[in-house]
Amino acid sequence: MVVVVGIVGAACSGNDARTATATTAPAPSSPTVLAGPTATPIEQRTTQYSDLANWLCHPAKASTPCTVNLDATAKAGDGTLTRDPFTPAKDPKIDCFYVYPTVSTDPGVNSDLLPGADEQRAATQQFARFGAVCRLFAPVYRQVTATALNTGKFGDTAAHELAYSDVLAAWNAYLQNENHGRGVILVGHSQGSMHLVRLIKEQIDPNAAVRARLVSAFLLGTGVHVPAGADVGGDFQYIAACRKPDQTGCVVTYASFSAASPPPANTIFGRGGVLCVNPAALSGGPADLHPYFTSNSVVSASGVTTPYVTFTGQVRAECVNENGASYLKITAGPSLQFPPFLLGAEWGLHLVDANLTMGDMVALAAKQAAAYKGP
Repeated sequence: MVVVVGIVGAACSGNDARTATATTAPAPSSPTVLAGPTATPIEQRTTQYSDLANWLCHPAKASTPCTVNLDATAKAGDGTLTRDPFTPAKDPKIDCFYVYPTVSTDPGVNSDLLPGADEQRAATQQFARFGAVCRLFAPVYRQVTATALNTGKFGDTAAHELAYSDVLAAWNAYLQNENHGRGVILVGHSQGSMHLVRLIKEQIDPNAAVRARLVSAFLLGTGVHVPAGADVGGDFQYIAACRKPDQTGCVVTYASFSAASPPPANTIFGRGGVLCVNPAALSGGPADLHPYFTSNSVVSASGVTTPYVTFTGQVRAECVNENGASYLKITAGPSLQFPPFLLGAEWGLHLVDANLTMGDMVALAAKQAAAYKGP
């Protein structure tokens, strides 16, 4: 039996948290920040995204968490192993812009601009595989930390404003210096998705010229609100749920829960009139997923020598509305079992939201990139 045990330590959008173990990615070069007794307080600094040091992933940087070996082995239910090599796109016609989840263990309420192993790991596991489709951009930002989450300070409004100010500054720098009219996919998880929802709501959805550049948005582990039974409205007035593989300018969003452990009454995700869009079955119904996990985070992955492992025909998912919650229901086959609670019942499978559908998201992104006609 295969048990997933240590994934990205990523959590947000709630009032408390529990810790989780995670694997390690290579460290990129560190950005220069003010330090010492004469340093400007963090809340008074302006992050300069003209400085490559303030990007986790950027096409102009040769060694980043997005340029590591992503080769995988596909494991079938009968134990058969098949090589699944990763090939980055040589000349992608679109870009991807990623905001990572709550992973910083810095001691303050806001993180500094020195990305640690957790930020790097998140970019590798949740974003790097989109390099098969896009040029990759991932800014470092002064996020509200896991420390704040654990100490009851995650709701600090000023801290979130500071974090969002960096996301907005990075987005504007990308538009001004890198975009040149190209299509772009937004990718986020948890706190990252929360900031991207606001960015879309304030900067993209109401601006037809910028909206025309949006290929799609993958907003995982958060809530995109819509009126009951609708695919658009609520948070976004123009950007609707993705319902066809060749549809662009749309959104994929969900929070995942195990079929064996559905959202409890105190769930952090899935309630309040939110969308659920399964990237493997846009129009609804169940479908097999193509997950990717680091092979050293999976118990009994015997014979797997690649950094990643995927599972063929062993994980299914369906967007459901049950007991007042809208969520992605995950059913695992007999050779793959998830722990019942990675953070707690109310969090569901939050830590593996991105891992579960990674292959499906990248495949959908490729179809959307091919369908995108430009602004």
